[in-house]
Amino acid sequence: MNRVKKLMASVLMFAIMAAVFAGCSSKQIPAGLKVGDVFEYGSYGGSIEWQVLDIQDGKAFVIASKALDAKVYNEDYVDITWNLCTLRTWLNNDFMNSAFSSSEKSAIVLSKVENKDNPDYNTPGGEDTEDYIFLLSIDEAKKYFTTEEARKATATEKADKDGVKVRGGYCNWTLRSPGYTALCSAGVGADGYVYTDGSYISVDSNGIRPAMWVTLPAGS
Repeated sequence: MNRVKKLMASVLMFAIMAAVFAGCSSKQIPAGLKVGDVFEYGSYGGSIEWQVLDIQDGKAFVIASKALDAKVYNEDYVDITWNLCTLRTWLNNDFMNSAFSSSEKSAIVLSKVENKDNPDYNTPGGEDTEDYIFLLSIDEAKKYFTTEEARKATATEKADKDGVKVRGGYCNWTLRSPGYTALCSAGVGADGYVYTDGSYISVDSNGIRPAMWVTLPAGS
């Protein structure tokens, strides 16, 4: 009987320690965030740094300050739009589940995402979506980063190992908007220029900078 009690006590202690550890490893959205601030939240090959782009109605719109990985826009080389691409699926499933704990995911807002046609080539943008995690559009890249210098992005060590192409210390990063055909996605170059013609959806060396809306702490 004593052995059973000791075993049950050990199991209970392990469960408590696991819960405490999980709580300690989860990060909180900082209070008092302002546009331009950078903070850590989640982990993907190391802590993820997020840059605040906008604040509205108790929520912050944030983007990863560095490219976190290298991914194709779509695994099959076919005409595609954001609502159907495999990159969107990966961001809202594999990436979200691996980068955030349960408590961290609770602060991420399911957002309505507008997918406009390409402004220069009129390539259809596809249906609007509801996403937890997404990429910036052409319009958003220009709105929130008003200069080429501000749009330049570096890559994390993990992204570098995963094949992100770096030139002069900076990398290309993918936008969700279509390029000059439905076989291309728009993107930002290592030079910070927004390339509306984009690159082919099969390119696997462009950086991925996830974006999302998060709920701010009460009173922020």
